[in-house]
Amino acid sequence: MCKKEGYKFFDFGGAEKPDVPYGIRDYKIQFGGKLVNYSRYNLVKNPIKMKLAETGFKIYQKVRL
Repeated sequence: MCKKEGYKFFDFGGAEKPDVPYGIRDYKIQFGGKLVNYSRYNLVKNPIKMKLAETGFKIYQKVRL
């Protein structure tokens, strides 16, 4: 279907760490292509809320039972 629409590339998403066994990576490799790692990026639209959430999560991790 995608090929008929003119697409030449498809991103299957992450393949995790290459040195750790991961069945989904093996499945994805069957389709050919190459594994690339472009890292990950976060788009932060509200830095204050992001910092508040990060700080709150760190506090939660320390005080949870």
